[in-house]
Amino acid sequence: LNELKNLPLDSRTLLNCPKSGSAPIIRMENGQYFHLGLREGLIHLLQQYPYLQQLNVLPVWIAIDRIPILGHEFWPIMGGLKLDTEQILPFVIGVYCGNKKPGNVTEYLKQLIEDINHILDNGFELDNQIYNIKLMGFIADAPARSFLKCIKGHMAYFACEKCTEEGYYTENRMCFPDGNANLRDDISFCEKLQPEHHTGDTPLLLIPSLGLVSNFSIRLPTFMLF
Repeated sequence: LNELKNLPLDSRTLLNCPKSGSAPIIRMENGQYFHLGLREGLIHLLQQYPYLQQLNVLPVWIAIDRIPILGHEFWPIMGGLKLDTEQILPFVIGVYCGNKKPGNVTEYLKQLIEDINHILDNGFELDNQIYNIKLMGFIADAPARSFLKCIKGHMAYFACEKCTEEGYYTENRMCFPDGNANLRDDISFCEKLQPEHHTGDTPLLLIPSLGLVSNFSIRLPTFMLF
């Protein structure tokens, strides 16, 4: 029992949680946002799992989703370090909380985009070693993808993210049965060759290496903790 005397009295001390009021909270439309940082999350993983330090390029997924809790909406931005297996090591990049979803997607994604572009251009250093990232893509459900990409929702006539087919509504569902329409690609998305698919200009176009079609997964992998 004597060994236990050295343990902190509060779990927050053990977890090294920031003290109340010290976290940089950013006010934005409909809520507030706390940005921990992409670089900081990756450094934490590299220190927690030293075997990852043999990698020079870190394959990173970004996952965004809506989580309703007690009348509020949380929109965490998660990073995931993809390993050779199907498992992904998760970490938190930022968290939004408000009465509604973020009112401005550009405001919501601003710091994430800056982080990604800075690391892609410059890398980051840890223990005299330079690391860079390979942005694998974004993981989100259909409503979140619609918000992030500034496209029509999944019940719209031109909602299909993989082809240009115009759907039809039947039995409370939007259907795309033809299968012969032109496929979307990153270039046609950027040029808005089908204006009916878009609701605005997504700030994700500011990430040069990100394909707004090819790097958005419709099949959702799971971030597995271990």
